[in-house]
Amino acid sequence: MGNSGWRVTIGDQILVFDDISRGRFDDREALRAAKHVTVFASHAHGDHFDSGILERYACYENACFVLSDDITAQANWPLERIAFLREGENSLLGDLAIHAHGSTDEGVSFDVTVGGEGDALRLFHAGDLNDWHWLEENDPAWTASQAEAFARILGGIPADPAIDVAFFPVDPRMGRDHERGALQFTKALRPRAFVPMHFGAHFVPPQGFCERMAPWTRVICPGEAGETIAVSR
Repeated sequence: MGNSGWRVTIGDQILVFDDISRGRFDDREALRAAKHVTVFASHAHGDHFDSGILERYACYENACFVLSDDITAQANWPLERIAFLREGENSLLGDLAIHAHGSTDEGVSFDVTVGGEGDALRLFHAGDLNDWHWLEENDPAWTASQAEAFARILGGIPADPAIDVAFFPVDPRMGRDHERGALQFTKALRPRAFVPMHFGAHFVPPQGFCERMAPWTRVICPGEAGETIAVSR
């Protein structure tokens, strides 16, 4: 659904993350039929947040919103259906347990558990959480500060119970070592499935990327925007 945007269907629930598609991939019938639709936005940057999601999804009575608190509320938004979260805060919406971890850029990352004990699924959407090192720009102080911030946030994310599906940036614009944050994340947390994002229109994995990740996770490579991916445990 664009850059870092995903629509996740779990049973009778739909979770939408960082949708900037402007409705190109909306399945109105599925949205109406879902028991709950929860729309997330990790921060205010235009490659993660489009304010039009408030109007598009608010027309569904089963929809609510979980937004990073760096997003400025507008008077015409359905504020009674919006939870604004900052790092360290939680929200409980039906059988969704949501915790906001930090980001090394703006906003938050989302740690979402769906369902109760015994049948729970845990999803992690990183937003802009990454080791944004940009080594080829040769700013050692900034690079070191990013690595320190990433290590701090990563150390605060519990590895147990295991993350079932993690959506995490693998952005080729960083140049060499652009997979470094992904490798650190998977080594530390060992998600069962890892889905790259934040790569633009097409994902071309670095040579040997899946093999390097294999000891810690299973990589599921996305294709074209709008493509459906089935993930099983």
